[in-house]
Parts: sequence; structure tokens; C-alpha cells
Amino acid sequence: MEYGYMLRKNGESVEPFCEGEIYSDLYGDTGYPSLRELLDVVETGDRVTLPSIYVLGHNLSQVCLNWQTLKEKDVDVHVLDFPFAVENPQAFCRILSYLNDSAAVSRKERKLSGLNGVKARGIRLGRRPLGMPEAFESLYAEYKKGNISCREAARQLDISHTTFLRWGRDLDARLWEEETGE
Repeated sequence: MEYGYMLRKNGESVEPFCEGEIYSDLYGDTGYPSLRELLDVVETGDRVTLPSIYVLGHNLSQVCLNWQTLKEKDVDVHVLDFPFAVENPQAFCRILSYLNDSAAVSRKERKLSGLNGVKARGIRLGRRPLGMPEAFESLYAEYKKGNISCREAARQLDISHTTFLRWGRDLDARLWEEETGE
């Protein structure tokens, strides 16, 4: 028998890509119920056609597990976007794992080189720091006297209470450095 399996979007029709019965799941289906059914139905000598190896699972371990299940049943698997024959499922899973790991390392290196390039050009990344409002010092003095809570002072300045307290610590440190000369 010949079977096919694919993932499709909601509302998308199933376009025939093989001679036999085509099983399909929707993207986002948990557990891939049609894939589970296909794995139960196939027998030795059957042929399964897949549009891509990635339809076999959400992650690399699921892909390898389902691939190995098909190969243990001695099913002929034909992957449309992978034209080479795969005889050893363990070796194939190791190759997939290597490719996945090397792609992750490559993505990380590209990301870091991009960030380093931006920093080298002097471009600041992230949110710009808030400027300290003019009313901060007087509200902080009231807070230190106990006349106002830090949350109320922060509300008046339209900042978070943690920012208010951090700015207060920074102000105290700056004043202490000016007094002691350290």
C-alpha cells in the first residue's frame, strides 16, 4: 500500500502528492492524531510519502522517534524535499541532530556578530533610560522625612516605586561622594 502524510493549515485542502491514501493533521494539533493512526496502519513493505521530514514532529526528538518507528516496520519512506535514500535510521537521526545543532550555533554566532557590529557603530540597544524629573529631589526629601510614601511619590512622578527607590539610592551615593570626596 502507499500512504502519504502532511500538515495543513485550517481550511486548506489536501492536494494529492502520492498515489495512495493521504493522512493529514492541522498545524498545531497536539499529538498528531492522523500521524499516530498512520503509524498504526502501515505494515512491512508499505510506502509512505512525506512532503518534508519536519512533518514527523514538533522537535528533533519526535522526528527521529517517528522516523525510527517507520524504519523498524520496514516501511519505504520517500521524502519529497530530501532526494537521498536513507538506509540506517540511527545514522539519519544523528545527521539530523548534527544539522540541528550546527544551525543553532550558526544562528547564535550571526546574532552575536550583528549585536557586536551595532555596538561598534555606537548605537545604543534597548530602551533609553528615563530622565530624572525636576520634582524628584524635593519628593525624595519628603519621602526621607516620612511625609510621603515611596509609592505615592512614584505615582506623582509617573514612575514605578522601584525606579523611585533606585534613583534615591543613586542620589544618596552621589551626594555622599561629593561630601567625602571619594
